[in-house]
Amino acid sequence: MLGLSDRVLVMHEGKLKANLINQGLTQEQVMEAALRSERHVEEHVV
Repeated sequence: MLGLSDRVLVMHEGKLKANLINQGLTQEQVMEAALRSERHVEEHVV
């Protein structure tokens, strides 16, 4: 799917957390954006 996409949107709890333009985007970069938004939420819960 990544190879077919021009843009990847990362959402968490119904909110847009990252808008990534695919110019050589890797799976690792998408996962980093997803995990970053998840960690940010966890930091505020503690």
